[in-house]
Amino acid sequence: GKVVDAARVFKPDVIQAETPSMFKAGYRLSMMIRKPVVFMVHTYVRPGEFLSPSKMENVKIVTVSEALREYLVNKVRLSKEKISVLPNGIDIALYNVEESPLPKSMVTVGMCGAYGEESGHECFLTAVKIISDRGHDILFSVAGYGKGELQLKKRAQELGIIRNVMFIHDFPDIKKIIGLYDVFVIPSRREGLGFRALEAMAMGKPVIASSVGGLMDVVRDGETGLLFQSDKPEKLADKIEYLVSRPEEMKRMGIKGREVVEKEFTIKRTVEGMIEVYESLARDANAKQGSD
Repeated sequence: GKVVDAARVFKPDVIQAETPSMFKAGYRLSMMIRKPVVFMVHTYVRPGEFLSPSKMENVKIVTVSEALREYLVNKVRLSKEKISVLPNGIDIALYNVEESPLPKSMVTVGMCGAYGEESGHECFLTAVKIISDRGHDILFSVAGYGKGELQLKKRAQELGIIRNVMFIHDFPDIKKIIGLYDVFVIPSRREGLGFRALEAMAMGKPVIASSVGGLMDVVRDGETGLLFQSDKPEKLADKIEYLVSRPEEMKRMGIKGREVVEKEFTIKRTVEGMIEVYESLARDANAKQGSD
C-alpha cells in the first residue's frame, strides 16, 4: 500500500503508533520493512486491542505512568521489560501562576472534565451537598464538555445545590478555567496520568485528586495536594474542608506543585526521554541486522 511504499522511500529507523487503533497496522508495517515499532499508551486499553505477547519481538511500549505499566503487565499480560514509563510533559512557559479573579471573600473549588461516569461528577456533586449541609460558604464549579450537562444540572437540582454550583460548558481554554479556581479537584474513577493535575499544578493550584492510576504519580499527598479514595464523596468533602480552612497550606501546596512540574514534568524531559527510546531501539535493530 501507499504507507509501505512511503516507508520504503523515507526509510525510518523506528515506527511509532500513537493509538490502539494503529497498533496492529504499525506492527505489520514494522514486519514488512524490518524496523522496530513503538506503541504509545496514554490510557487504559482493552487486552484485545493489543497484539498477543508472542508477537512483541520488535516492539517497545512507552506508557505515561507506573499504574498503566502495572495494568499492562497484570491485565494485558505483557512483559514488564518491554514497557518504559515516560510521563507526558507540559510547556511550563504557557502556564502562569495566577490567583482567582473571583471575590476573595469566598474560596472557589472546581473540577473540569468530560461528562461521564469516569470523570467522577456524581462524587463531586455529592461532596458539594455534604459540605453545603455542614454550613460552609464555598463557591463550587463544574466545567465540562461533551453530552451530559443537563443531566448534571438536574442532579444538582435534586441535591438542592444548584445555587452553590457554577456550571461552565464547552470552554475554549482549560487554563482560563483553572485560573478561576483556588482548589482544583479531580475525582476520576481512573486516570492514565492526570494531565489536568499537571496543568493545575503548573498554575500554582493545590490539587485534590482520587488515588487512582497516574494521579498517584503526579499529586504528592500532603505536598502538592491531597489524595482521597475514589467514589467516596465523604472523604472528598473532608479533604476540601481541610484545605479551604488552611489558606497558608493551600498556598504552600500551590508553590510546591509548580516546582514539581518544573523539575519532573517538562516537555523537554519528555522529548529527551523519547529520543533515548528511539536511539536505543535503532541501535539494537542495527546490531541484530549486522549479526544476521
